[in-house]
Amino acid sequence: MVEEVEYYIDQILKKQLLDFGIHHNQIILENVRHQIYSLLSHWNEEEIRNTILLTGLEEGSYYLPEANNLIRSFVVVAIRNSYIESAGSIFYQQYGFEKQIFDYEDETKNIKNEMKMITSRAIQYFKELDFTSLSTQIHLKKEEDYYLNILTKYPDSYQVLKRLANTKKNEEYFEKLKVTKCSNICIQGMNTTSERKMTVTEDGYSKEIGLELTKALQAYLQYNRPFVTHSFKYITRNFEKLLRVLQCLLENDLIYVSSNYYISNGYVAKRKKLRRVPHTDQERKLDFIDMTGLSKRHAKVINIARKEQLI
Repeated sequence: MVEEVEYYIDQILKKQLLDFGIHHNQIILENVRHQIYSLLSHWNEEEIRNTILLTGLEEGSYYLPEANNLIRSFVVVAIRNSYIESAGSIFYQQYGFEKQIFDYEDETKNIKNEMKMITSRAIQYFKELDFTSLSTQIHLKKEEDYYLNILTKYPDSYQVLKRLANTKKNEEYFEKLKVTKCSNICIQGMNTTSERKMTVTEDGYSKEIGLELTKALQAYLQYNRPFVTHSFKYITRNFEKLLRVLQCLLENDLIYVSSNYYISNGYVAKRKKLRRVPHTDQERKLDFIDMTGLSKRHAKVINIARKEQLI
């Protein structure tokens, strides 16, 4: 146990959840603890750390208060992307939570943005700590290492994300990987023609692959189209589920495309300055219009998807 981590869990996050009316909070606290220790244990291994943090960078870059992007992405990946998401969904009661964590503010109803309160307080706390030193205090057993176990389980997702996360360029070509069939997502033989125009918005923290996501994967495979979504969180906030979906795309030689990232077997690209993840319908409409900072290949795929009304 690391004192600084335990203080955050017991004296900050737990008290916040109690203040919000969530007394059955142990599943959240243990989940966040597990993820924090795993991520911090790899903090001094730059390639692994950057790969994990990439999945929260497009969101964390716009979190407040101001802090190093590594810290803000850490808060997204290890804290926000947890059972906190389940408590914030309309299905919160199914997870045993007494109350929903609000992700918006309404002064007329005295509703405060509790999600923002959690993330901003976490950034404020963790930005004052020495992560390099904390990392040396953590020694996990193999079965306790949440992130490394997932990276090992989906090796090709790991390899392409590692290239994207650690390149200083906004695009990179590499020799195509011999992809391992290990996602175990069955997407063949489904009648999904009506799903052709679907932009994937299935999210949450559950790691199960739902019917709508399976149908979407089949639709993009059937029409050999890029898998288009606004950001990683629009697929899921669950790290394992995200890598599993990316693994499935690689297995079927499909392309993942968002307004910030392009991921394929042999080529990855990222926007020079990441766009903010859209939250409203209006922001979503504008998300794929701005081509600033995109590689030519990335921009071309988005333009084709727009013309074909895939987004």
